[in-house]
Amino acid sequence: MLNSNWKSRLLVTLLLVLACHGLMLVCASADLGEWAAIEPGSDGTDYVSDGDYLPTGALGSTPANVSLLPASGPLSVDKKLTFVCTYSDADGYADLADCRLIVYQTSTATGAIYVRYDCNTNLLYVLNDDGIGWTGGVAPGTETILSNSYITLHCEDTTVGGSENTLTINWSITVKSSMLGKVCGGWLYCLDQLGFVDIDRLATYTIVANQAPSNVSLTPTSGVIPTDVQQTYTSVHSDPDGYANLADCRLLINSTLSSVNAAYVLYDANANKLYVINDAGTGWIGGAEPGSATTISNSFMTLHCQQTTVTPSGNNLTVNWSITMKPTMAGKICGGWTYCKDDEGLTDGFDRFATYSIGRPPSNVSLTPTTGVITAGVQQTYTAVYSDADGSANLADCRLLINSTLTSVGAAYVMYDSNANRLYVINDAGTGWTGGIVPGTATTIQNSYVILHCQQTTVTPSGNNLTVNWSITMKPTMAGKVCGGWTYCRDDQGMTDGFDRFATYTIGQLPANVSLSPTSAMFPTSFPQTYTAVYSDPDGYANLADCRLLINSTLTSVGAAYVMYDCNANRLYVVNDSGTGWTGGIVPGTATTIQNSYVILHCQQTTVSPSGNNLTVNWSITVKPTMAGKTCGGWTYCRDAQGLIDGFDRFATYQYALPPD
Repeated sequence: MLNSNWKSRLLVTLLLVLACHGLMLVCASADLGEWAAIEPGSDGTDYVSDGDYLPTGALGSTPANVSLLPASGPLSVDKKLTFVCTYSDADGYADLADCRLIVYQTSTATGAIYVRYDCNTNLLYVLNDDGIGWTGGVAPGTETILSNSYITLHCEDTTVGGSENTLTINWSITVKSSMLGKVCGGWLYCLDQLGFVDIDRLATYTIVANQAPSNVSLTPTSGVIPTDVQQTYTSVHSDPDGYANLADCRLLINSTLSSVNAAYVLYDANANKLYVINDAGTGWIGGAEPGSATTISNSFMTLHCQQTTVTPSGNNLTVNWSITMKPTMAGKICGGWTYCKDDEGLTDGFDRFATYSIGRPPSNVSLTPTTGVITAGVQQTYTAVYSDADGSANLADCRLLINSTLTSVGAAYVMYDSNANRLYVINDAGTGWTGGIVPGTATTIQNSYVILHCQQTTVTPSGNNLTVNWSITMKPTMAGKVCGGWTYCRDDQGMTDGFDRFATYTIGQLPANVSLSPTSAMFPTSFPQTYTAVYSDPDGYANLADCRLLINSTLTSVGAAYVMYDCNANRLYVVNDSGTGWTGGIVPGTATTIQNSYVILHCQQTTVSPSGNNLTVNWSITVKPTMAGKTCGGWTYCRDAQGLIDGFDRFATYQYALPPD
């Protein structure tokens, strides 16, 4: 029945009609809504056309259809769609009596998407298959559906909201496959309480098959994955209906396509949550948002939520999975599969995009010596220890690099190929390896900077460790460098520890004792004699640190005529009687002497003369009577600024006797 206000308006309208036309008052149907409504025709043709429809003789304004979204494009079958319909009434949205959405081909009334909302009763309806009656009568929000052969109306997800003059209905509809291929118009219809009607075509649609989402790519596509190292895997998933239609995206890494004992992760796109499969592969754990400062783990992997990002773009959704493989995955050759599912439950299944080898990286353990002066031209052993958690046999190659910077150019850079049991030396340019010799072989491999002595180079495995004793001679081209000592190792899966610096070396060339004159003589004690010693350094005489002369019956500083010139300080010294310390510290040319019980050093007459790489010291010495009767050797010694020495070289033999009375 009509309310009293509406009846009053109707009465005024009827009276005006009678007054104007002189007609007799006739009875009219009280159910004006049913009388004025545009219902589907029984013949199936032309049952809706655009325009305003008014009750005969009525006064008032028609309601209006404002908008229909989407306004165009494909509509996928078997997919839940939302149509946003806006209706308006100048007398307020409460004056609306009936609002409808109609999507159908203009040539037929049947096979239509035709839904209706009764504003007065707050009930939803769907047109039946023959187009002449309504089914339903369900309130929006009710957990049920209304269907015919062409559509399903999801009442629970259909919402109605009013504000001032506007009423908005979000129709939640799934189009059935019986509509497939149709090109349809989209109409809105609204009726107010007086029976005023507005019908407008606001959209055009093509009904298409629902398209499944797809797995697009996964990077990296191959490589060695170290355990206990955080790494990013980028998977791209796509949906023809837009990225927002994706329900979940997954990445699975395992030796077989199985969720058991796997690195298997899921992103729930609707909830914006990350998950990791449990060890048994039977359920998901986690539920943390990307960007959260937390991790989700099983016994095989850790998912770092904070570093995992999700980026939508058009139809695509890109997930950067930040994952650390645990040691339980080590040794596996794994596939990398992605999977995605859309909101309708369509999937692309699992697509394999990658193959990974998973292992634990090897490590550089130590290098000895860690410091020191390396003498160019002198064979020396460097002991490097390398380790692999999967056993020493899993090491592929082990290296030692000695250079002023971390470069293979101009370097002492050697390699042991563990699998082939071969030794190599880098070429001068640092671009390739030379050699290929079995350790223990009586030969050498060299470049312009280093000689590797293969016979003295040994390799010893023990458990996870491999120890290489590198027998190396630095060439003079390395002299003067302050070098780092780096080791490097790589395993059979291609994982490396990189270069680790363990040592610092100073490389120089040995100084040399050149000569001593006279080379033989018989000298009386208590008379000064001059002994001329020549010392040399390939790095220049200025690189000499100290030069010495020792005269004694044996090579000992005890009870000796033993003198030293400190080149850096320009000072002369004589050893004490016990041979345990130096006395003096006098500049050559100074009018004084330094002595012990066996010798007097005349500083004023002692001269030092440099020339090129050579330094000549004219030692002015008086041997005391305590040396009488001895047959002595004459030794010289020199040391350079890097601590390199030539040691004691015997150049002369002297006899000492008391002078005649």
